[in-house]
Amino acid sequence: MKVPIFKTSSISPEFYDDPSKYKNIDCDCAEPTNRLLSGTDDHWAEQEWVEPVFDPDGSPAKKYYLFSKKDIIDEDGNPIDSDDFAWDSNHVSKIEIEDE
Repeated sequence: MKVPIFKTSSISPEFYDDPSKYKNIDCDCAEPTNRLLSGTDDHWAEQEWVEPVFDPDGSPAKKYYLFSKKDIIDEDGNPIDSDDFAWDSNHVSKIEIEDE
């Protein structure tokens, strides 16, 4: 699976790439973005998270994850801890590389 890769100053993707190549080597420190998702193409998602990562060349980047309601609750309808979210390539919506 490939996701759109943006430069921070661009509104269109520069290219598409495998999100697993963009790794966080410092910590597991994804945080919710608190972006209002209703009214956007991502309206189906319940939560958006962003994680600081590095591109394959070592430049700083941000990896964005989108989670639907079923991704963040258990079978009984109770919220699950974010540590147990599916932090995989299937949930990555885009990557943003910081301009130099």
